[in-house]
Amino acid sequence: MPVFGDISLPELGMSQADQKILTDSVSVVFHSAATVRFDETLKLAVGMNILGTKRVVQLCHKMLKLEVGSYSVSSTKILLQEVQICHNRLGKSIQNC
Repeated sequence: MPVFGDISLPELGMSQADQKILTDSVSVVFHSAATVRFDETLKLAVGMNILGTKRVVQLCHKMLKLEVGSYSVSSTKILLQEVQICHNRLGKSIQNC
C-alpha cells in the first residue's frame, strides 16, 4: 500500500491515518530522500536534507515494530553528524536532535 508524503513538510506531509499505518506495521526503514543539487537554495537544502531526516527519525521513534533503520548520507559532514546523533538516540527522546 503506497503512502504519499513530502520530506520537506512537517509530519512528512502525511495524514494522521497514513502515519498510523506506518507506525503500526513498518519494521524496516530506508531513508535516502535528499536534494543533491549544488545550486539549491540553502533553505530548501536544509529543509530536505537535515530537517527531513529529523522528521523521518521522529516517525521511526513511533514505529512499534521497527527493527532496522538505514540512512543514506552523502552530502555534508554537518548532516552526517546530525544523522549520527539522531541514530544514536533511537529509542530515546530526540528533541535536541
